[in-house]
Amino acid sequence: MTNFAVVSVPTDRLDDLQPLWRVLYEHHMALTPHMRDRVRPYEQAWEEHQRLMEEWLTSESDSFVLAAQEVNRYVGYAFVRVRPGARFAVSWSASDPLAELAILAVLPEARGKGVGSALLDVVEARLRELQIDDMVIDVITTNTDAMRLYERRGALPFLTNFVQRVGAHGRLDHRGVLRIQMLGPQPDSSSSGVSYLYPCNVTKSTEHVGRGCDLGVLVVREP
Repeated sequence: MTNFAVVSVPTDRLDDLQPLWRVLYEHHMALTPHMRDRVRPYEQAWEEHQRLMEEWLTSESDSFVLAAQEVNRYVGYAFVRVRPGARFAVSWSASDPLAELAILAVLPEARGKGVGSALLDVVEARLRELQIDDMVIDVITTNTDAMRLYERRGALPFLTNFVQRVGAHGRLDHRGVLRIQMLGPQPDSSSSGVSYLYPCNVTKSTEHVGRGCDLGVLVVREP
């Protein structure tokens, strides 16, 4: 295992996360060739991501950023929003406030060494201290490795959305109907993907994996 410590990231060090976020950006681009015509240039995307991080950390007092620090560099980070849970869904309940794992990024050379799991362990511990029961997680549909990680930890697939071009520039055919999943407002397009409802206060279980997903309909199941 890599020798690292999980630490809080102060707002004056958010710029130090840029190499990690660039790796995540490039990974997302590789996973989504069907979204190529919608890609923002990296510099524009990073500027918007940085603006959103600062905005959320300022307006949401319990939101936080954690990083895995190895010597004097960050090798992974998790950005967690804590926001009102009332907008979760009309027909299903979730904790209020509700946590949202907005970003989990790990450098390629640090993957497979427990960095992501260590970050999630500390995220869960922090949320329990805040008495927050649920966390939602968005994953790009083709990011199957991330899906397996979250499902092993007890996350439940919940909601599937589609985006379809219907404006003046013409419609996409069936091959261009871009399947993405999201839960709630998603101003950062790089975060779109499968949405999970993660119960933070229950025993982790994998018994739900592979169930309730026939015909592409992702159904929430009680833990």
